[in-house]
Amino acid sequence: MRIDGSGITARAGMFAVAGVFAVFSLLAHSEAPKAGKGIDLLEMPALQSPKAAHSLLLGVTTAGSRLVAVGERGIVVLSDDQGQTWTQAQVPVSVTLNAVHFVSPDLGWAAGGDGVILRTDDGGRSWTKRLDGNQANELVLADLKARIGAVETAAARASDEEGGRFQAALETLGFRLEDAEAGAGFGPSRPLLALWFKDERLGFAVGAFGQIFRTDDGGEHWISLAGALENPDSLHLNAIVRLPDGTLAVVGERGMIWFSSDEGASWRANEVGYDGHLYGLIQAEPATLVAFGFAGNVFRSADGGQTWVKVARISEKSIVGAIHQEDLGVLLVARNGSLIRSRDAGKTFSISQQTVGASVASVLPWPFGAERKLVAVGHGGVSMISITDDRSDRK
Repeated sequence: MRIDGSGITARAGMFAVAGVFAVFSLLAHSEAPKAGKGIDLLEMPALQSPKAAHSLLLGVTTAGSRLVAVGERGIVVLSDDQGQTWTQAQVPVSVTLNAVHFVSPDLGWAAGGDGVILRTDDGGRSWTKRLDGNQANELVLADLKARIGAVETAAARASDEEGGRFQAALETLGFRLEDAEAGAGFGPSRPLLALWFKDERLGFAVGAFGQIFRTDDGGEHWISLAGALENPDSLHLNAIVRLPDGTLAVVGERGMIWFSSDEGASWRANEVGYDGHLYGLIQAEPATLVAFGFAGNVFRSADGGQTWVKVARISEKSIVGAIHQEDLGVLLVARNGSLIRSRDAGKTFSISQQTVGASVASVLPWPFGAERKLVAVGHGGVSMISITDDRSDRK
């Protein structure tokens, strides 16, 4: 099925290093229609639609020279002509897809509602299911039970002085196991919000209620890492990014960031001093990080994430993505499509471009040349925009 996308109205956006905007994702998941009593959307192939490229889309990336976007009702659309026309892919599920990532022109993954992870080996034309929420629930329970067993074994060998520490750890893990068992009772109800792959084998997916999974074989098998994170309240994990030095960072609810320098084997928890959601993280310069999130909140660290300061807020709209380029500075994109720029590595920001009526979930830098152009997705589907290098930024 061919879909003509040449007439889509342009809107402002920016590269969403955060993956998908979590509020869009959770809302899209919660409103995904149950097709009928007894119908499982994890087993129902996505319906083909001539309006697929104009649907609610939540993630966009490239597969070689191909554009790939994902969104509601299991929709995946592809473009081989730089976004002029779009083809809808064959997808085996009808749940909302929140994120997509490719490591080569052929090999990619998508993640979304009901804990689903899909894989493609043909550049996005067709997809197979590699994980769903039923399996994800089992993985989380197995991980927590194994960690409880390990702590119990260590506690039995510990001195009296160490016993209190192990007892506290057992209580925390026990509460988390109770929560996980209660959640599993609702079935595959917890969405995955973002994913990232290092190569054709090693990858991670994160999502609601503290879900985090790792694969070492390209998605054939997964393990839960939820017990490895200091996240006793099972806070939502909204995005996972890889920083230039190879450090992995997961951002989430209550201003939390978790860092891993050993590819997910261990994690260091960090708070930015904020009770709301963070949606992304970007490196502005060596050792300088900028985190962004709900209601225009932005935070800056000059010591690699050890300490944070709040940046003066320019917009009350949630920030859904960011990009750093030497000639442009740090650019943030708000949910309404406005661009917010910093030319001092995130110390201060000012509005660079304003857009009225846009609703952006994720964007991608134009991958086909030197044009300062972006591919944006959100309500209404796909759009193309241009970035102006306006040095008369206004507060």
